[in-house]
Amino acid sequence: MRGWWQALRRDKSRGDALVLALGLLATAAMALYLWTSLRVASDAAQLLPETGERDLAQVATMLAESSLARTMVLTVGAAEVAEAKQAADELREKLSRHPEVALASTGPDPALADAFWQLYEPRRLLFASERPEQELPGRLSDAGLQKAAQELKNQLALPTAPLVKKVAPGDPLLLLPNLLRRLSEAGADGVQVDEGQFVTRDGKRAVLLVSVRHSALDAEHQAPLLTEIDHQFHGIAKAHQGRVDLQQSGINRFAVASRQSIEADVARISTVSTVAMVALFALLLRSLWLLLVAQIPIVFALLCGATATQLLLGEVHGLTLAFGSTLIGVCIDYPVHFLNHFTLDPHPDGPKAGLRALWPGLWLGALTTVAGFAGLGWSSYPGMRGVAVFASVGVLAAVLATRWFLPRLVAAQPPINPVQRRMAALLEAGLNGLRQRRRLIAALLLAAVALTLAGLPRLQWNDDLAALNTLDPKLKAEDDAVRAQIAALEPGTVVVATAADFEGALQRNDQVALALQGAVNAGHLQHFRSLHSFLWSADLQQRNQRALRTSPQLAERLDRAFAQEGLRAGVFAPFAALLQGPEAAPLRWEDLQATPAGPLLQSFRSTLQGQPAVLTFVSGVRDSAAVAQAVANIPGVRFFDQRSFVNRAYAAYRSSTASMILVGIALILLLILARYRSLRLLAVASVPAILACTATLGLLSLLGQALNLLHLVGLVIVLSIGVDYGVYLAETAARRAGEPATALSIVAAGLSAFLAFGLLGLSSNPAMQALGWTTGLGILFSLALAPTLLLLPVGAQAGESKP
Repeated sequence: MRGWWQALRRDKSRGDALVLALGLLATAAMALYLWTSLRVASDAAQLLPETGERDLAQVATMLAESSLARTMVLTVGAAEVAEAKQAADELREKLSRHPEVALASTGPDPALADAFWQLYEPRRLLFASERPEQELPGRLSDAGLQKAAQELKNQLALPTAPLVKKVAPGDPLLLLPNLLRRLSEAGADGVQVDEGQFVTRDGKRAVLLVSVRHSALDAEHQAPLLTEIDHQFHGIAKAHQGRVDLQQSGINRFAVASRQSIEADVARISTVSTVAMVALFALLLRSLWLLLVAQIPIVFALLCGATATQLLLGEVHGLTLAFGSTLIGVCIDYPVHFLNHFTLDPHPDGPKAGLRALWPGLWLGALTTVAGFAGLGWSSYPGMRGVAVFASVGVLAAVLATRWFLPRLVAAQPPINPVQRRMAALLEAGLNGLRQRRRLIAALLLAAVALTLAGLPRLQWNDDLAALNTLDPKLKAEDDAVRAQIAALEPGTVVVATAADFEGALQRNDQVALALQGAVNAGHLQHFRSLHSFLWSADLQQRNQRALRTSPQLAERLDRAFAQEGLRAGVFAPFAALLQGPEAAPLRWEDLQATPAGPLLQSFRSTLQGQPAVLTFVSGVRDSAAVAQAVANIPGVRFFDQRSFVNRAYAAYRSSTASMILVGIALILLLILARYRSLRLLAVASVPAILACTATLGLLSLLGQALNLLHLVGLVIVLSIGVDYGVYLAETAARRAGEPATALSIVAAGLSAFLAFGLLGLSSNPAMQALGWTTGLGILFSLALAPTLLLLPVGAQAGESKP
């Protein structure tokens, strides 16, 4: 390598040194910028669509970031529930100090009951009925009051009699106890309260609720917390001599497990592919220096892609970085093509002249690759837009680095590598043999066409986004067990009520609550959690107060009805005074926010398309169409199923991506035609790549695979790589002497691309499997089909030339 370096220094001019110095400076500047400013987003919300249904897309993002999605449920079990409650409280105390924990609670706030009393006791008349015009006339009739008197008499015989005796003089209709009971049921939300602590519905396990600060999908912040939970509980279990156990539920657990699984797969596959690629190029180049030189365009591409994405989009998603790392399989084409020609088919005027001769083909290959990826830039998924920017900039950076740096980093005289020359000779012999076996060429083409025709009619699409990920069965079983113990709500199904102002949204939410209760009664869903349990619209509150205060002689009739049941006349004078006194002001959102319940209610309120919105969370939906129909006639109200919406948007994007691939193909054909102005060379450069894509789809369909968006992304890669190979071969149509070096370049680049992409098919992640299978098969088809049209008489005429 020392002799090579001395020869390199002897052959280079000051101009070369300046170009290399500028390249090194640009590389250092980008590395420094990324070191100080790179913001890597691991939030899966970046993969949610920004569709034409902007309001629903905003709801999807809002739900992904909601407090409900950011809440973990931990349950602690023991032989004695008292010990489970003690262990849960110990864990709460330790987790409360963690920076990611916004709130850890093992029971309701002791101040909450008093705060509710202070809010609702003076306003009990305002919460008498959800349908005051329909219900109150009957309840306030003489018969209704007689029934209320009997109910009060029954309540005085129950263990809760002391509370009833306290409130009855001012509340003989028991409006406040009924209201407080409804508030208690809504606040518990599927858990029981035992001596001030949450327990499961069966009372056997203690419950700890943990709210996190960042998105549950933000694996970077959630992973340390999950590790801390396991660590802290291990110590608690040891202190309790193993008598306690922990079960957990939370979206963050699946996000972290998915990221760790993908990272492990990528690390394993990348290690295998990197070692194999290094071995391949070490055999091919037989020079450590040339091996290092070949990596320069790749490094430059990754830096430029990451820098451009950070500057244009403000962050780089983990998906973009993962995909960007696979650009090695595309960008390696350019240095390999140059270095093979440099060593096997050197230009008499030196490496710079050799590169200039290759440049039209290299530049065309890069432009066609960018054209293939450009369609992803129109994606409604921010993460995919990042991929498009990263890939397009990276490919251009790689080819430009090859153009300006590599000829200045190799010596004027190429090294002699017998192994490389033997490999090129074998490929040349193989190509010449194929020229004599036209039937074999025809058979290859017909086989690809047959796969296309047999498989495409069976093509099926799987537009369920959940199919792109696998849930750890153990985590899923534990999560289901915890949710069954507390009847937890899913954050993905909601009813949204919007209006010009918050009062209007509350009025519509009042109607939503009635409609959903009807759906529950009809068996269409199991449960819903609504702000209506805590706050009614001012209009509904005032209608209740007006109905009670204007009921004719209500105090006198009530006194008579209750006296007939043996209750002392005149005891309800405080109630009569309330009816005659000043009207109570309606309860407001701001009043609730000033109580300990305030933070817990934030998930019910949001802003949608600039309008106030009130969200109602539903669970156990058995008939989504019936639930949607139940609220369909309420203005400004929509039933939203996040999974259905995302899948619908995903299907639309998959369809648009397929269309953009066709647009990309059209652009590629125009670029090739503009370069060669020959239909023959257009076919040589493009048809094998297109046929490789269709054959890949056909074979996957015949193998029974339902295709998804990642298969389409894989096709973009296959198309880009295949067209590169076709362009390189088309460049040799007028000069057969360069054919062996080009063939070796294509084989080496194809093998490296297969190692970079195809091995992803070994991943346990369905998305990576889809990408790996598509690219792996497609690259193999591209290698097999690339020379076919060149070797047929119509595409291999020596007189074919460029303009």
